[in-house]
Amino acid sequence: MSRSRLTLAAALALSLAGATLPALAADFPVTITTTGGTRQFTVLDGAGQAPLASLDFGANRSMPYKVRVTDVGVPLLGNDYSVATSMSNLYFTGAGGALDYTTMIPSSSLALDYSPTNPLSAAGLELPVIPEFTVSGSLSCAGLSPVLLSPLATVCTLVGALTGPVTAPVTAPAAQLVDSVDLQAALHDLDLGLDRLPLSLTGGQERGRFTVPASQSAQDPMTGAGATSKIVMRGRNLLSGATLNETLTVVNAALATALAGVQVIPTGATPGLLEPGTILDALSGTLPTLTGLIRALPLDDQLAILDGLTATLTPLTSVTGALGGLSGTYTASPVITAAPATTRPGTYTGTMTVDFFQP
Repeated sequence: MSRSRLTLAAALALSLAGATLPALAADFPVTITTTGGTRQFTVLDGAGQAPLASLDFGANRSMPYKVRVTDVGVPLLGNDYSVATSMSNLYFTGAGGALDYTTMIPSSSLALDYSPTNPLSAAGLELPVIPEFTVSGSLSCAGLSPVLLSPLATVCTLVGALTGPVTAPVTAPAAQLVDSVDLQAALHDLDLGLDRLPLSLTGGQERGRFTVPASQSAQDPMTGAGATSKIVMRGRNLLSGATLNETLTVVNAALATALAGVQVIPTGATPGLLEPGTILDALSGTLPTLTGLIRALPLDDQLAILDGLTATLTPLTSVTGALGGLSGTYTASPVITAAPATTRPGTYTGTMTVDFFQP
């Protein structure tokens, strides 16, 4: 398992006079390249506006921060991840920043919670989809005036010999895929939660005290062995069983919405999602001679012959080959709270470690 570790210094001041807390620098965005996509992991300030620049428990002894994972084109299979937080003891900090390891606030006085009550959110969830259609209807030369001994006359003779409608499955070329299927809107419309997205937030947030401290430094008498580590966010591949069916339901609904009103079969005046060549490719398996002759005609004649066709969106039954990489931003909103027993007034310094894990 590969791991990207961010170590952030956290200061807690305890003083009857309300000492001013030092601003400690921390700026730790990390980008990981996955197969076919990228994922960026960032620790942000409590407002979620910028990479964490200072850690301040404040007067209410509460330190909110945010953990954000942004995916761009990440494959739907694999690439699970998790984010965890651990804390060292906080040690009394004297002049010049020297730590007094005999005077401390134990990590067990610090606890993890979340704000707001629902700590997870997602935004900008999009999934490229290659739409599939069933094209059906009749080929006709009714709108044309065939010219004797021309290629058009031969085509119309063959068209007239057809005994019934034609039907063929058609997949839109990759260049014509629907780039912005809005999964978030579809989830809302179908009353499905974020836990039904592929590679999405699955919960598993852990609350409570950091019972066993991590090590603050090489001089720390605490070894850090078995340190309490709490999960703040987890992304997991959910494409299996009932969840896969729900995901396909969401994607199909979003795809239908995205294609509502879209011209699929082109006309003489309006281009369509499926160009004549794409339709003829689909029909060529059953009508190879006829489609070969149609391709040789001027575009207007091709469109006139295909004018009787209609296209019906085919619901996806499999993600294989139809779905691209998921893009979106996932955010968790943890809060470190401090409830120390009465101790020596002053500033106490410790280390909060935020770990990002990806297999």
